[in-house]
Amino acid sequence: MGGGVIAAAAITSLHGFVFEPKWLEVSVHEVKIAGLDQKLDGFVIAHLTDLHLRRFGYLEAEVLATLKAYAPDLVVMTGDMVETLAGMGALARFVRGLAGIEAPMIATLGNWEHGADGLIDAVSALYEAHGIRLLVNEHVTLPCGLTVAGTDDGSTGHADLARTLAGLPLKPGRLFLTHAPGIFDNFAVYDMPFDLALAGHTHGGQVRLGSWVPVLPVSSGHYVSGFYDTVLGRAYVSRGLGTTMIPVRFMCRPELPIFRLVAT
Repeated sequence: MGGGVIAAAAITSLHGFVFEPKWLEVSVHEVKIAGLDQKLDGFVIAHLTDLHLRRFGYLEAEVLATLKAYAPDLVVMTGDMVETLAGMGALARFVRGLAGIEAPMIATLGNWEHGADGLIDAVSALYEAHGIRLLVNEHVTLPCGLTVAGTDDGSTGHADLARTLAGLPLKPGRLFLTHAPGIFDNFAVYDMPFDLALAGHTHGGQVRLGSWVPVLPVSSGHYVSGFYDTVLGRAYVSRGLGTTMIPVRFMCRPELPIFRLVAT
């Protein structure tokens, strides 16, 4: 019996530390939007978050191949793509791999980018060199008509909703990007609904036991993963792609969400 327990623990550890962190799940969702301009009907958005790049390996190559297969119209990255300056080489390789995707790319910052001196400057310079628009408490309207708003990281106190939302167009086709989903609840004082909001940060718990999530990072709020109805509209929290603190995932595979906008 003792041997069986040891064997089960070994298999579980092998799965959590070796297999599941590299076992990418692509989740595909339709987002119905009333009054959406017909030229945005069928518009595809790919959401990358929490890659926590330390080295470029199997998972990162799989993410790039999957993105190219889905040929999104927009790629968004909501922070924690890298943890330290030592990971910038891996991030540079990943960003170069994005070059084959013919789509605008927009990014926001996460708490880890704020955690090391000089890291934000390095990330910003890399993004700029590769045509990735970094939104820091601001919004932009793309040539296709989609408006994208992005805050700085809320979990480190750098988000400024008032600045982000100032002058925001009111027509349908509005996307909100942030790193930590706890900020969603701060929208109660604003009358600014979005058609879709995207965040990461939680890693879906990273380790789950059925529906029980033992640990979530600060500023997650009550959000874990998946769709939520919030005061700012429909929101989706991704489980993210990488791992942090401990390189393990259990019952919580890395996720690449794909969203297709549908006019109604």
